[in-house]
Amino acid sequence: YIIINIKYNLTENMSTTFQLNLANLSLDQDQIIRLKDASVVGKYSLDNNSTITFGHIPNVILDDYKSLTDIELEQDEKSTDDPNPRFIDDMVDILQTNNAYPNDQIDFISDKNTLKNILFCLVFNSDDYVLKNHSFQAFVENKNDSIYLRRDYTFHYHGDYGKSFEKYVTSSDRSINDEKLKGYRVIKFKLGEYTLLTRNEIDCESSNGDVIELKTKKLKPKKNSRPSRIEYYPIQADYYLKWWCQLVLGFGNRLVLGQFTIDDESDCAIVKKLDEFSLSEIQTKSNVNPTRAFAKLHKVLKWIKSKVNPGQRAVISFTGSRNDQILLTLNLNQAATFS
Repeated sequence: YIIINIKYNLTENMSTTFQLNLANLSLDQDQIIRLKDASVVGKYSLDNNSTITFGHIPNVILDDYKSLTDIELEQDEKSTDDPNPRFIDDMVDILQTNNAYPNDQIDFISDKNTLKNILFCLVFNSDDYVLKNHSFQAFVENKNDSIYLRRDYTFHYHGDYGKSFEKYVTSSDRSINDEKLKGYRVIKFKLGEYTLLTRNEIDCESSNGDVIELKTKKLKPKKNSRPSRIEYYPIQADYYLKWWCQLVLGFGNRLVLGQFTIDDESDCAIVKKLDEFSLSEIQTKSNVNPTRAFAKLHKVLKWIKSKVNPGQRAVISFTGSRNDQILLTLNLNQAATFS
């Protein structure tokens, strides 16, 4: 089962530990938690200098990729997760400036990936896998009764091929000025009684405007495969689970996956398989229970909201471990830096 520990400092020499046990979470049919009432309240682009342009996003359309074979990919450059860690302040500012800010009370303001990481930690279930690669920190701030959730952005090397893959499977009608822009949708939606406002990066869109996620994954050859006919291991359920979290929180319906091998001579990635999955297909393959997943996320957000009072800041550490135990440490009034 999942136990979440909350710790916060009352004085320098005294601390109190709270526990929230989600193992016996009741699911009253009259109180089923759902994601609902989603609407796009704004779109904007962000360049490498953190310059924001409201109302404009790059025109990136999914191309007819199915006829492509042996795509050669270049590795992504070193970069931060986000050139602007204070994105939620800027996001709210531009919505207010352009009269697009929702009039109702916003309970939580976050990047979609922060919520995705929280949800993934809550629903991941495996006895033989350590979640250390999915541990992360988030900053929490209660401003005007809205809880701001921010990831701890650090400079690191992604070591992925996502940007190169995107160029191959999308149309090339973007202008030169759009090449380095990131496009975002700001979505308002309900989770139970709470209203959330999230920023969602757009990989690409279909010709009819549906948002599509693009992913890459390295193929793992099976042991003792013949060189003339290499067989690969199937995709593990935890990948589908992470993709489900990302799609469902971004209100997307499709994901295009490029699976690659590394060429020993050129050290380049060669895409060998191209697959497309719908949200329902990913949900089935992930073995997730959406009802329990949303109930757990709602429970955690409700608990955080009850612990962090207006004007307070906190640092939350999500640490995964074996036996389905998730450790969440909440340090209130800690000197949290958001820029």
